[in-house]
Amino acid sequence: MAYLVFARKYRPQVFEEVIGQDQVTRTLQNAIRAGRVAHALLFAGPRGVGKTSAARILAKALNCKTGPTPVPCGKCDSCQEISSGVSMDVIEIDGASNRGINEIRELREKVKYAPARGRYKIFIIDEVHMLTPEAFNALLKTLEEPPGHVVFVFATTEPNKIPLTILSRCQRFDFKRIPLKGMMERLEEIAEREGVGISAKGLQLIARQAEGSMRDAQSLLDQVVSFAGNEIRDEDVAEVLGIVDRKLLYRVSLAIANQDGRGCLEVLNSLDQYGYDFRQFSRDLLNHLRNLMIVHIAENPENLLDLPGSEINELKGQAEGLELRRLQQCFDLLLQVDGDLSRSPFPKLILETALLKMVDMEPVVAVDELLKRLEALEDRLTGTRTAPGERPGEAGREGLGAGRQAEALPESDGTKRAEGDGEGRGASALSEDLEKTWKGFLASANGENPVLGALLSHGRLLALNDRVMEIGFRKGSFYYDQVQEEPNRRAVAELTRAYFNRDLQPVFSIMGEASRASSRRKRDREADRERRMRREVLESPIVKDALEILEGEVEEVKVDTSSEP
Repeated sequence: MAYLVFARKYRPQVFEEVIGQDQVTRTLQNAIRAGRVAHALLFAGPRGVGKTSAARILAKALNCKTGPTPVPCGKCDSCQEISSGVSMDVIEIDGASNRGINEIRELREKVKYAPARGRYKIFIIDEVHMLTPEAFNALLKTLEEPPGHVVFVFATTEPNKIPLTILSRCQRFDFKRIPLKGMMERLEEIAEREGVGISAKGLQLIARQAEGSMRDAQSLLDQVVSFAGNEIRDEDVAEVLGIVDRKLLYRVSLAIANQDGRGCLEVLNSLDQYGYDFRQFSRDLLNHLRNLMIVHIAENPENLLDLPGSEINELKGQAEGLELRRLQQCFDLLLQVDGDLSRSPFPKLILETALLKMVDMEPVVAVDELLKRLEALEDRLTGTRTAPGERPGEAGREGLGAGRQAEALPESDGTKRAEGDGEGRGASALSEDLEKTWKGFLASANGENPVLGALLSHGRLLALNDRVMEIGFRKGSFYYDQVQEEPNRRAVAELTRAYFNRDLQPVFSIMGEASRASSRRKRDREADRERRMRREVLESPIVKDALEILEGEVEEVKVDTSSEP
């Protein structure tokens, strides 16, 4: 007789042998006892978790000689025929290869005939989501009102692909991934019955690699037995399955915590020597980082981690040396490079670079913590600079106003502004609106010296600061020549002193040339101002306090020159 693999040899024969699906098996057994078995059932869940096995057990329970019974005998002709797959009353159909409308039409014809031996004719359609839309439509009427002797059992790994019209006609049962503990117990039972010696750690490696699929776990155990014989070492399991020793994962995370780049590179070098898959190691490390984050967050991580207690305790010890934010950063970084590992011809280099980045990575500052630091800075500044009677923040606003005044008076010597009737004005304040200032000055000049006022009315105020008032005339203007005469120049100086209450040097120029000269002077003033402002910023106690609280440094100082005349 041909060799029978573990997955077929140890297929569940009764509901009690279906591991990890108690909610499904209990409901089916109760329905059989009460005679409430639906005419159409949908078994949905991951691969290898017992969907087809449960469908066969249900068929035996319904057609057993002693039944319908929740515990089929397994000895009668009907049970044995169903177990061996030769029963004429249990028809199994592969939905992937029989997905067309013609196959469903044939099925509809078979539904009409009564069972050959048992009470029910049971149709089991595996991977039913592979049927075409036309096939589903052809099945609708029969599925909704089948003959009393027919039961449909559909199995699928992708229930989202099944039309709602089909789902609404079925009683749905969701199968779960099999827990690690239940899978290890089943594998241990199989190993004992086969006379195979294997440690709990070896069984754990196999069960974890199966990712919740009992069929995969049984196939992997079968493969390991073929490689190592009846005495299996943990090293044999790791070698056959290409599984990285958990110790290497702990070594890498410990090296990241200690910022030990050399330790990370040594682990990767070991992986390279033994020929392990770097992408598989990357995924194992991702899962390890995820476990560390869960240990950080959860009060009872054993409820969330499908791991033995000893390994959870080891995770707790290692999580103490790694901050949660840093773990999140490492996880995000490794997740980004995971896709590159399968496409790149140099996966080792990519993984080395990623691990070295993790080693040098500093935890980012959370927004809420940064806001707390800024609030502390604000309290500190307002608390040290608020004068009696001021509202909090007024001191900072006064400082800002003083800064703006300094920008408007880049070369001020502290001269007081004139007050009173408005004839005496601060040149710096009036320079913000040259046209308005020029009209006021001409009105004052016409009142003091009408002849000189008439000459100046043909000019235009081009620039004004604390030292110079520049007046421009058109090229070839007669009035430009007249105002240049020494008596008129002195008279203009006296008018400016009376109006602006300070000594200003009047400068007369041709407008085209004057604009270029004014631009050069403006650039010089801006350069001087920027140098001064940078020096003031770097020496400011406020900036020093901010750098101390935020633990930062000044990279660049930008000066706003938009308000300069």
